[in-house]
Amino acid sequence: MSIDIHRCRFVDFNSHTVTSLAFSHKSNSKKFAPNELRLAVGRNNGDIEIWNPKKWIHEFTLYGGKEKSIEGLVWASKEGELPRLFSIGGSTFVTEWDLSTGLPLAQVDSNSSMIWSISINENQDKISLGCDDGTIVILDISGGPGSIEHYSFLQRQDSRVLSLTWKHNDYVIGGCADGKIKVWDVKTRGLISAMRVDKSKKETTLIWSVAYLPVIDQIVSGDSTGTVKFWQVENYTLLQSFKVHEADVLTLSSDLQNESLFSAGVDRKIFKFQYVNDKWIINSNRLFHSNDIRSITSYESKNFQFLISGGVEKTIVINSIKSFIDGQYKKISQFPQNQHFVFNKHQNLIIMWNDNLVKIWRLDDNNNHKLVAKMTLSDDDNISTAAISPSGEYLAIGRLTTTKLFKLTPKNNKLLISKVQHSNLLDKGSTNLKFYGNDSILLATPNNEIFQIPIDSNEDSEQEDIDEVEREFTLPDLTKKSKLSFLSSVNNLCIHNSKLIVSRICGAIDIIDLDTGLVSQFLRLSNSINKIELTSKGSLIVITSDNKIYEFELSTQRLSEWSTKNSEFLPYKYLSQDTPIGLFYDQNKLWIYGVNYLSFFDLSLNIPFSKKDKKRKYSGVIGHLEVNEQEIDEEIELEEDEDIIMDEDVDLKESNKLDFKKLNKDELSYWMTYKYKPLLFANLMESQGKDTTNLLVVERARFDSGENSFKLNQYRI
Repeated sequence: MSIDIHRCRFVDFNSHTVTSLAFSHKSNSKKFAPNELRLAVGRNNGDIEIWNPKKWIHEFTLYGGKEKSIEGLVWASKEGELPRLFSIGGSTFVTEWDLSTGLPLAQVDSNSSMIWSISINENQDKISLGCDDGTIVILDISGGPGSIEHYSFLQRQDSRVLSLTWKHNDYVIGGCADGKIKVWDVKTRGLISAMRVDKSKKETTLIWSVAYLPVIDQIVSGDSTGTVKFWQVENYTLLQSFKVHEADVLTLSSDLQNESLFSAGVDRKIFKFQYVNDKWIINSNRLFHSNDIRSITSYESKNFQFLISGGVEKTIVINSIKSFIDGQYKKISQFPQNQHFVFNKHQNLIIMWNDNLVKIWRLDDNNNHKLVAKMTLSDDDNISTAAISPSGEYLAIGRLTTTKLFKLTPKNNKLLISKVQHSNLLDKGSTNLKFYGNDSILLATPNNEIFQIPIDSNEDSEQEDIDEVEREFTLPDLTKKSKLSFLSSVNNLCIHNSKLIVSRICGAIDIIDLDTGLVSQFLRLSNSINKIELTSKGSLIVITSDNKIYEFELSTQRLSEWSTKNSEFLPYKYLSQDTPIGLFYDQNKLWIYGVNYLSFFDLSLNIPFSKKDKKRKYSGVIGHLEVNEQEIDEEIELEEDEDIIMDEDVDLKESNKLDFKKLNKDELSYWMTYKYKPLLFANLMESQGKDTTNLLVVERARFDSGENSFKLNQYRI
């Protein structure tokens, strides 16, 4: 069999700057991290990503919109209560988010000017806001989810409050644009102290970051001269000053015992300060990022001690507090783990969406590509999902608040896009979309409602007729079973004949019979679900959060013969990869791909068990106190163009062809390559012959290097 891999490098998908980072729970070295621990990652396109740090999976997205950059995040997490998330971003409003739907739960105006900074007190019941006009606003959030009330305004001063932190519950410390660190008493609302940093020769010094160290009762500041200063709280006097950074210090973070402090900013370096014999010393510095670091945060527990950083480079770097100097670190790709592409095989159309922009390319038989349509949506909300009909005639675009339908009409080698007026879609937000044939759309809303909506019902019917043909299906309520409400959210839709398979993050899979409307429970897994896919032989593939692959027979709801024999013996090199972006099935082969790899499993063959896989077990992640660094080190040293088939390495530097005839049949049960990266999308194209498989691979040209190509590699299997 021949596999032709068509490499597309013309897509211009752009990821976004990391602006803020925040863990959902406070550090506690005496307890293990709670199962509900999450990291919120704010980006400058207004999106907030919710990550599970135990396996570094991007589980959920709170979608933003145009000119709605996230500039600050805080969580409120009281013992026994679910964590609440608040954000600010270039406006006078603070937003609390509904983690079950991804929509704002409450928005409150500061009744002042634009908000620059946000912080939460030790009791987790009050939030402070630093504003452009010098005002400090205190909000009371003790009333529970959705409750945000004005508590007080602190004594106003004339400078922008660029950074904020609390001393316990009674004092607010602000870094201001006039080169001063100021302290307010929350009870009296008065300004009680001001500490001046060094003046810049050319302009006023800006205090971009402040932190309070409760164990040693000190304040730390980072400013626009690149200086980190330590202040005594008792007398508000300067203790030590370090001019270590070459440019602005934008962010600070401390460990739980206040023995280590980390600073970062425009010069890309992270400096570590160590508290030794009642004095701070510069311990070390490391360069993980290629551009400005906008945010750094840390978390410690019995089993974790993370140091996380992010910024203009758009990647998230995971480090360890205790082994910062010479320990392992991990970079999470700037490209999303969720899909931003759909492909229409019959028309050879690649559709990409990014924020509120949609682009459509057509591929021809001569390996050429052409941009045939481009559309920027008029409203500001970012796109959450998209789907194209099998005929290529209709395109559906979903946001969390609305869904729109467009008709694609060929004209002069282009596609004309015209909006289809469809009131039944407009009033429904969507997190997942699928076309059921060319006649109707299947839609999952943020509230986990499932609708089947005919496409043409509006053209010849009155409104009352539309209501009759629109169908709604009710899924079982799982919100009480999941401590984090978003875990019950629908994350995948698949269609098999007249059956709609619906999966949710928490591990639940249900089947909806589109003929009868009956909703039946299929599976309830203990692990969370990442991706699902249907095979042509009537089975369902499930990939869990730990990259395990399970195949279930739809008719019996039991594991298939292949899964029974192989699911617990998957190759280590596959299991140790980052979360897959997508998967698809063809001729017994299950193709799985992530940002840095492309692989397949032949479901008609058993995987040869390797002693190497049994010996080398992944004992943790970066920042986990039980990480075996030597084993990890052996795995991450991979050449950029290295191809791996089981445990054999194949060098592709001299040739783009692999001779599979020399390999045993069993070794083709599993195949993996690292050649295609960063990989954004992969799928099958229309085959030219019975013995040829055409595989489409979409890569992002690196560093905007001008690579704008459509290449073809041929493999013989």
